[in-house]
Amino acid sequence: MEQKTTCKLKTSIYNKVKHLLGLYPKTEWSGLGFYKKIEPDKLGWTNEWELVDFFPIDLGSSAATEFSGEQEMDMMDKVYKSNPKLKECYRGLIHSHHSLGGGAFFSGTDRNHMKECANKVGYPSLVVAHDSTGSPWAFSWSYIDQLGAIHWTEEDDGLVIIDCGDIKPEGLFKECLASLATQEKANITVQSLKPLGWQGNLFGYQPQTTISSTYPYPAKINDKKLNKLYQKLLFNFEKAEDDWQIVEPNDANFEQVKQKSVDTEAKLDNFCDMHNIKTADTYANTMRGIV
Repeated sequence: MEQKTTCKLKTSIYNKVKHLLGLYPKTEWSGLGFYKKIEPDKLGWTNEWELVDFFPIDLGSSAATEFSGEQEMDMMDKVYKSNPKLKECYRGLIHSHHSLGGGAFFSGTDRNHMKECANKVGYPSLVVAHDSTGSPWAFSWSYIDQLGAIHWTEEDDGLVIIDCGDIKPEGLFKECLASLATQEKANITVQSLKPLGWQGNLFGYQPQTTISSTYPYPAKINDKKLNKLYQKLLFNFEKAEDDWQIVEPNDANFEQVKQKSVDTEAKLDNFCDMHNIKTADTYANTMRGIV
C-alpha cells in the first residue's frame, strides 16, 4: 500500500544541499544518503525519516548522474572511518534534478532503482532541485513486505524552506567536493553520455570505464559537400547549446530552449550516424559497450 511520508533535514544538511546546488546549477550530482527513522513502531514502520548526512560521489551531466557499486563501497568505507556513528543509519540515495523540468520528482528510472534496492528495513531516497522550479524536494522509500512484494511510498515535496547561511566544507564532505571539482575540470563522464533530456540508467552497478571526454564533434569533415551541411548543423547545435547553458529554470522560454538544444543535437547525431562521422560519444559508448 502506498502512502505519503516525509523527510526532515537539519539546517546544516539543508545548507549542504543548497551549497551543492549553487556550485552546480545545471549539472546533476548523486551520492550516498544516511537516514534514520523517527519514532518507528515495534515493526519498524514510520512515516518520518531524517537525512542525517550525505556524501556526493558523482558529478554527471545536465540530465543524468550515476555511480558504480565499487564507488559506493569505497565511499561507505570512507564514511564509516570518518564517522562510525553513521553505521547506525539506514543507507539510501540522494541526487539532484536540473534539466528534466518540473523540479524534484521520481522518474521511471528512479523508481526502477528503488525497486532494485528495496529491502525489509527500507531504502530511502531524496531528490533535490532549485527552489525556482516550485518543487525543490521529493522523498520516498521502498521496502519489501513479509510476502516478498515490493512497495514504495508516495513522494512528498512539502518540506519547510529553511534560511541557510554560508557553509565551510570540512572532512570527507570537503574531499567529495574536491572530487567533483576534479571531474568538472577534466570534463570526465563516469557513465553513459546520453542526449539532453534523457535521464538514462542513473544508478546501474555494471562495470564502467571512465572516459576523458573531449568536444564530441569534429571541427570539420573531409568531404567538402557534406562539410557544408555539417557546418550548418554544427552551428545550429552550438548556438542552441550556448542558449541552454545560460537560460534560467524560471525563464518563460526554459522548456523551448531546452527542447531546441535536444532537437539540434539529435539532428547532428543523426547526420553523423548516417555518414559514419565518428564523434566522442561514438568512441565512448564503443569503449564501454553501453547500449
